[in-house]
Amino acid sequence: ARRRIAAESVCFIGDDVVDLEVLAEVGFSAGPADAHPAVRERVRFVTRASGGKGAVREVADFILAAKGHSRTAGPTGGTPPR
Repeated sequence: ARRRIAAESVCFIGDDVVDLEVLAEVGFSAGPADAHPAVRERVRFVTRASGGKGAVREVADFILAAKGHSRTAGPTGGTPPR
């Protein structure tokens, strides 16, 4: 069965212009440091790490820290969410 998950409950990490439509619809959008400039301008969170170099882990750590589930003291990088 398909799950009915509200768009505002979804996190999406995109790095190119083809991702812009989805990034605009989700609750939390992120992009890696080396994403296309149009993506970096529109996402809520830009990682310090490049794609394939820890960007997804950085977003996961950020979300966990924001929800109080991280073993670290807080987010480890990226730009603050808008």
